[in-house]
Amino acid sequence: MENTYSSSSTDNKITKVKKILPLIAIVLGALTLFKMAFPSTQISVTGLGELSTKVNKVSMIVTRTNSSPIPSDAIQKGEEGLNTLIKEAKTIVGEEAEIQKSFYTISQNSGQQVVGNQLVTVSNYQVSNGFKIIFNQIDKVTDLVKALYASGATSISNITFLPENEDEIEKEARKLALKNAREEGRKIAASMGRILGRIKTVADDQAEVSSTISSSQESVGSGEMDISKSVSVVYELW
Repeated sequence: MENTYSSSSTDNKITKVKKILPLIAIVLGALTLFKMAFPSTQISVTGLGELSTKVNKVSMIVTRTNSSPIPSDAIQKGEEGLNTLIKEAKTIVGEEAEIQKSFYTISQNSGQQVVGNQLVTVSNYQVSNGFKIIFNQIDKVTDLVKALYASGATSISNITFLPENEDEIEKEARKLALKNAREEGRKIAASMGRILGRIKTVADDQAEVSSTISSSQESVGSGEMDISKSVSVVYELW
């Protein structure tokens, strides 16, 4: 009896498989014909993710240049000048500010000048060094920039306002950018009478999230900041 039951059950399974196989073949054949009749193409869409968040900290790069006919003197002046700038910065934004010193560069410049009654060639050594400062006293940005220039800074660049939990904010901005890319891709596909397919490639701009401060804010760095991130997505188009 057990063998009869087992044989009958196996036969039923085989019968079911035989019935399903033609259906699978029909579906696959239909898909193949569809792809042959309507071959896929690709489109590239740029998506932009934007959101607002509270400003948490700011970073900037400060450089100073010193020169002297004597290399060692130029280096010493550069180091002393840099320490003066760092001390001034911490006085304004607090001792807890993060300082990252950069390596200095030395270059030799030659020029002619009149010494007595003779025109002679004079060599001058120029030393440039700097530091990056990150701090959370956002309302002190303008005061700090003024004070650093007054203390001998040559340039202040890459002033960037940063949010709290920067990594999480960047992920959220990227997610919004991908969503925006799909929405734009669907619009393009619909205008062409096509269907938006799967993603083929995604290219991130690989840059830090860019930020801007609303012009309606009373002072630089106060209130909220606007964050943006862009991605380039290639889709199949059917």
